[in-house]
Amino acid sequence: MSRAGALVMWRWQDGALVWIAGWEELTGQPQENALGTNWLESIHPEDRQSLLVATSTSEAQTRQYLDLEFRVRDADGQWRWVRDRGGAVLDENGAVLEWVGVLEDIDLRKQSEARIAHMARHDR
Repeated sequence: MSRAGALVMWRWQDGALVWIAGWEELTGQPQENALGTNWLESIHPEDRQSLLVATSTSEAQTRQYLDLEFRVRDADGQWRWVRDRGGAVLDENGAVLEWVGVLEDIDLRKQSEARIAHMARHDR
């Protein structure tokens, strides 16, 4: 079962997730299910392409900070909004060695924003 406010820490190298902590608390799925590129299977289809572009090797080399919001499927099949923030770890020449970051559960915030937007467009 997912927990509101769950925080996931991760490390990314050479196009693959090499370490993750907190994935099970966020999604209800074992940590191993997220390693490599397996985590992409849990990303909402509408969000997947923009996420792939943002994390592509060429894009990652030109930018040294990542801040994205997207939906992740939990073990119950529900979609949860997360915010992914990370930064590049550079070698002495400025080349990216790896990325490290956090996923934060922002689902309650997104639900509140949707309710407010709905109320703004509709009478009662």
